[in-house]
Parts: sequence; C-alpha cells; structure tokens
Amino acid sequence: MTKTLILVPFLGGGGTEYALLNILNDYFRENNHSNERVSLHLFVIFRGGILDSKFESINSDNFHVSYFTKNVYLYKLIGLIIRYKTGAQLLSKLFFRKAYDVGICFQESKWSALIAYSDYFNKKATWFHSVVNTNPGFVKVLTNKNRLYRYKKKINQFNKLVFVSMTAKEAFELEFGAFKDSTVIYNLLNVNEIQSKALLKLENCFNSNDSYKILMVGNLLEVKNYPFALDVFQMLNERKLNFEVAILGDGILRNKIELVIKEKNLLGKVFLKGFVMNPYSYYSEADLYFSCSLSEARPTACIDAIMLKKPYLIPDIPAFKEIHELYAGGNLYSEGSVESCVENFFKIYSLTKVDMKESALQNSINWEEIGVEYQHIISGCF
Repeated sequence: MTKTLILVPFLGGGGTEYALLNILNDYFRENNHSNERVSLHLFVIFRGGILDSKFESINSDNFHVSYFTKNVYLYKLIGLIIRYKTGAQLLSKLFFRKAYDVGICFQESKWSALIAYSDYFNKKATWFHSVVNTNPGFVKVLTNKNRLYRYKKKINQFNKLVFVSMTAKEAFELEFGAFKDSTVIYNLLNVNEIQSKALLKLENCFNSNDSYKILMVGNLLEVKNYPFALDVFQMLNERKLNFEVAILGDGILRNKIELVIKEKNLLGKVFLKGFVMNPYSYYSEADLYFSCSLSEARPTACIDAIMLKKPYLIPDIPAFKEIHELYAGGNLYSEGSVESCVENFFKIYSLTKVDMKESALQNSINWEEIGVEYQHIISGCF
C-alpha cells in the first residue's frame, strides 16, 4: 500500500482548501477502488480552521487527519523557523516521524520547505495555487537575492510541480525556467453540488429585492484589493445607483475595510457577510459577480459564477483573461482603473441578459479526467 502525506498549514475557508476537500471527497467516494491502495495522512500545522470538521468527516479507513498545534503564536514561530533549511529539517523530524512514499505540499508557500528538506519522502510534489510574479508573497521572494537563492534551492528538491492553470505555470517558467517535471491540473469542482446548493434559499442574502445585487467572494486580504472595490462603489453611489454589495469572506483587513466603508458613506450599501458555508445561494440571487483581485491562478469563485450563469466583471490580469477567452460571460476592465471598471459595469448593467457560452464550461473541462490525474499524484505515479 502506498503511504502518502499531504501537508497544509491550516484548513481555512479559501478556494484552495475547498479544492482539496473536493479532491479528497472524490478520491474516497464509495465506488473508487483506487483509494484502497493508498493510505493517506492529511497533516495540518494549525488546528482551528473553519473546514476542520469537514475534513474530519471524510469516512475511510485509509484516511486520517492530524494537527500539530492550536497555539497561534507557535504557528507563527514555526513559520519563521522554516524559512531556513536547517530549521525545516529539524521540524520535519518532529512533525512526520516515519517514512512515506509520497509527500505533497498542497499549497506552495514557505511551508513546502517541510516536505522539500525532509528525508521521510521518496517522492515529493508541491502545488501552485498562485501566480509567482503577481502574488505579494512571491514577489517578496523574487525581489530579494538571498531569499530567491534559498527558494530556488528548495524548489529543486521536488520531483513534481503541479499548477492549477496555464497562467500559473507560464508565470513560474518566466521567472525560473522550465522545471524537470511539471503539469497543469485544474481544481476539481463538484458541479452537481454547486448547482443543487444554489437552489437552497437563505434569508438575508441581500436586504433589498429591487436593488442591483453585486457579489464579491474572497478572504479580506491585501491580494483581493478591496480598497479598489470601495472606490468603485463610491462612484456608483455618487451616481445614485440603487445597488447592494455582499462580500463573502473574512480576514485580517476586516476592521480596516469596515472603516473605509463608513468613510465613503457606503453603510447600507456594502455588507461584509464573513465566512459563509453555502455561498451558492448568494450567487443565485446576485445580478453580478465582481472581482478586483491583484493576483489569481485559477479564480474558482468566478468559475462558480459561470457555472451558475451569472455575469462577471473582472480585471484583465492573465488568469481572468484565460477564463474570459473560454466563457465570454461578462466584461474585463483595465486593472487598477476605477473609470474602466465603472464603464464596463454599466455596459453589463444596461443589459437585461448577458449571453454566455452555455456549453463552454462542460466542453472545456473533463471533471472525471481531472479526478484521475489527482489520483495519479496521490498514489505517487510521477
């Protein structure tokens, strides 16, 4: 039996964690006999994530979850120690304690050093859910010679790199050149579950029936660029537009964003809903999905909107352009330009219906084939 360990820092409510949940639920479904040949250990550094219970409920004798700490200060300290090879080596001995056939870091970041510099794994893979030349965390590495040198040494310890989009792969190769073994595997989505959950009606998704309803989805982090969105909403408000915004997600910038909402007289217009277990009910009621993210590799929230046939307004960064070329279900605007964003908003707003390529999503993505690709990685077939 193949012994595989998947490492994640914590099980928050972001797109990466949901992608992993979909992968494992698919992998350990009853009629998938390939999982009988793999013993899978999900190792989580920090316990206290929103999705902990979801992963713990995966029912299989060949799967278990373990956590290292519930102490947030210890978690932060570990994050500092693993920046250096010797620190990562010492902590990997403390964390893992036995040999595995396969070690996977599901979200490429500083935490992948625990896999890279460990002697406990015969094969090693790491997953890129970010675009290295636009994600703020990676940009700090690229612009610092010492950190860049250490990063190159670390990444060369892996046997396999997996990217969630061509955009992410091409950005990596632009900065580091072609890797010895890399591939693109799209995030696995449960299409039927998304569509069925969208039919469930929740109270107070939006407060007004006659307002134009705008939906944003993403944690309240710098990379999501919410201050830009609030500039856009301020301009819409000055034009006396009857609109309402629901922002799904939470994060360290919540207090700052709440303050800006008040300063820009957007109280009663923009609502921070926090983490929501079923965001799809919001999609079903929304008139528009809107994003102003600075960096995306595979924007799952936008794909959700497409599956639910909702128009989108998105910046013209590579990952969104990649999706727009396939689905053409909304408008692109010039990144960083409030004027361009507002102009393209009104182009959608003035239409009674945005025509979408009805079959583009299903025709361009073979979900069953993607599931098989994940099975190959988990079982060490690389």
